[in-house]
Amino acid sequence: METTVILFLCLGAVLATDDMLKEKLGSAMGIDDTLNDNRFTSDLNVLEVANMLGASEYVRTIVIDGLDTPLTGKGPFTLFAPINREYVTQDPWLCHYYRLNIPAMKDFVDHHTLPGIVMSSSLGNDDLLKPLKGNPLRANIYQTGSTVVTIDGVVVSSADHLASNGVVHLIDGILHSSVNHSTGWVVDNRSQFSTLRTALKTAGMQSALKGPGPFTVFAPSNAAFEQLPPGVLDSLLKNPSLLEDVLKFHIVNGTYFLPGIPEGSLLTQSGQNLQFHTVSDVVEVQGTPLQDQTATSNGVVYLIESVLRPYQPDPYQFLNDLNF
Repeated sequence: METTVILFLCLGAVLATDDMLKEKLGSAMGIDDTLNDNRFTSDLNVLEVANMLGASEYVRTIVIDGLDTPLTGKGPFTLFAPINREYVTQDPWLCHYYRLNIPAMKDFVDHHTLPGIVMSSSLGNDDLLKPLKGNPLRANIYQTGSTVVTIDGVVVSSADHLASNGVVHLIDGILHSSVNHSTGWVVDNRSQFSTLRTALKTAGMQSALKGPGPFTVFAPSNAAFEQLPPGVLDSLLKNPSLLEDVLKFHIVNGTYFLPGIPEGSLLTQSGQNLQFHTVSDVVEVQGTPLQDQTATSNGVVYLIESVLRPYQPDPYQFLNDLNF
């Protein structure tokens, strides 16, 4: 009920100001209400182009809060503009918060804006982009049947719309400025990973996930370790070398957000492959659903409710003996 009320407030705030904004969006900003297609033009600034192409709710919030002047200036800027349905509905509480907190909204807008012009063709996989405010944004390019570009895991749905003072990329979500902690920090500071922390320390890997990376980590929860047969965890903790192999089976080099995970396999740090399949729009690794995708400063972490079991050739006979 509360979410519904807040969503109504966010939408209502925009609808209630339509008359107030009409002149600014229509005349001062040069927006023609009839422009609803995907054409781009260098005659309009980045806010006008974003407004025209389906990010009007984001633009209107910027205008209502009086933050439009910098982005209508000379620039140049690269604007990542959340499309309407994602900006308004992804996090209604956040939308409401930014409507009431102009300094926070300014930081939010600056985090979605790069200085200069960055075209999608200039992006490389795992490039780090410095916005006007906040931590670097990670660009990823995936080939999964078609080319998919993401920014901090958010899909770029429509790219390279030129404006008089820069370029606009439409994105299917919002970019959170909280991506400032390493994968190792996430494991260290979340209570559901306390057993994993102990395992990493025992295997001498406690600092491995705090390096530059990037890494994709499939992190078993405490409950996942509790599901192991009796005695298996204790035996692994007494064999750091084997434990290291098991843990490395949960780590893939590179950043694989959900849009970039293939239907197939990825090579782990253990030298063996993990298998991925999508079942009813849920991505699974070795039959275990991926949960709680968390972007980090050096990659991405997923919570999983199972300890992944390496293949069982001779080096893993120890696990065979324990029915692992």
